[in-house]
Amino acid sequence: MARKNNITEPKPLKTVKVACAQLAIDIDNPADNLRLAVSAIEAALEQGAKIIVLPELASSGYMFNSMDEAKELAEPLDGRTIKGWTKALQGTDAIVIGGLNESHKDGHLYNSVVLVSENGAEHTYRKIHLWGSEQLFFTPGNKPPTVIETVHGKVAVGICYDAYFPELSRAVALAGAQLLVLPTNAPRNIPGEPSPPASFGTTPMQLNIWAGMAHVNGMFVAGCDRCGPERGVEWIGVSAIFDESGLPLATHPADFGPALLLADCVLEKADNKVRGPKNHLLNDRRPEVYPTTGTGAKIKKISII
Repeated sequence: MARKNNITEPKPLKTVKVACAQLAIDIDNPADNLRLAVSAIEAALEQGAKIIVLPELASSGYMFNSMDEAKELAEPLDGRTIKGWTKALQGTDAIVIGGLNESHKDGHLYNSVVLVSENGAEHTYRKIHLWGSEQLFFTPGNKPPTVIETVHGKVAVGICYDAYFPELSRAVALAGAQLLVLPTNAPRNIPGEPSPPASFGTTPMQLNIWAGMAHVNGMFVAGCDRCGPERGVEWIGVSAIFDESGLPLATHPADFGPALLLADCVLEKADNKVRGPKNHLLNDRRPEVYPTTGTGAKIKKISII
């Protein structure tokens, strides 16, 4: 703390540039997926990004035809994808957070997100809530998200459908997360169904979900989506970065195509949960009144005739 005229001046808050790389991943060209990711990482580094986010399953693509194909496209944590991301970060203090079709030594496949530095894989989160056909290929993770203290801020990770469960975002907020990162694959359409899913509309639903998570938890949220077609699915292509009040700092391109979103984030602002002269987003909770875990047995039902 610097002193001037015997007055303690507050320490200036640090600005961190966060990037979301919205990529057109291709399940039929895994080598091209790595090339696209590395190019995006390099472009983000050139623009000063310190936290670089890639989509869900950025290594492989999503629409597997069979378990055999899913296994063929899976990689361990020391495979070519993580090695490629690591190499792109050499000589920097930046981190990459991206999706991996992970082949684990336990014999299972996991829909994972890996935090990578120039030293390699630093942390792995395995998706807890599996969506749709993911349940045919992946084993759900059984460990909650962790708040990772990096040189750039306190970061937590979820994946796509995890955002539908407010317990997850509230848990990481209570644990001190300043930024929640959500690699995502959101479909614009579902093959064989007559109408698009709820993730698309006049305002894509995921933007409302992410903004709400940021607003009610007082933390930054970066959702990184993919784009383009893949085996009959058109991916929505809606990435965004929100500040700790839920206001957008960066949003998807008008054509929903490939893009690099960048936002300057003062992540330390997420440490302040005070709202107005009388309220605090976390301290005002009353868990003794409502259930925070379990099946909701404390909630009674009544009938009015």
